[in-house]
Amino acid sequence: MLAQKDSFIKEASDTILQLSQDEQIRQRCEARADYLFWQRVEEEYKKELEEKYQKVLSEKQQLEKENLENRARIKELESQLAINNS
Repeated sequence: MLAQKDSFIKEASDTILQLSQDEQIRQRCEARADYLFWQRVEEEYKKELEEKYQKVLSEKQQLEKENLENRARIKELESQLAINNS
């Protein structure tokens, strides 16, 4: 009877150990999948930010060019006005 109980306890203990190990493996797999998912999200976000930055930078450069052209045009018009007022 004691041997039977020991056998039953050993089998139950082995089952619990196996289930625990299976759960640990499942958790590790899930953690890795989550990590890879968030890595992809982060990379996509960085790419999106870089694209937006490049667009803003291009717009800034275009506006600076237009600003210089407008300043040159203003000076030209001021010169013409000064000549006409003389």
